[in-house]
Amino acid sequence: MRGASGTRKDLTGTTGTSSFAGVNGDDESDLELHRRQDAHSHRAAIVGLVVCLVLVLGGLFLVYKLKAMSELQDCVMQGRTNCAPIDPSD
Repeated sequence: MRGASGTRKDLTGTTGTSSFAGVNGDDESDLELHRRQDAHSHRAAIVGLVVCLVLVLGGLFLVYKLKAMSELQDCVMQGRTNCAPIDPSD
């Protein structure tokens, strides 16, 4: 990418003639930058996986609750009187 002044910019926003580590001589700093970016992408992937898992579990919970409510409504609509179980915990 080229900046407003015509110099080349890489994805990190630094300017230079090349984005290759061997040309700049900053092998260690480029390696560290890539390690941080990799750690960030792994962290983002794990967060995304957790969010998807929570959404799936929430969806399953809603499906089971809606199914139970639907069965209860079907029972009541048929005119039955013993649709909801009574818990004799006394």
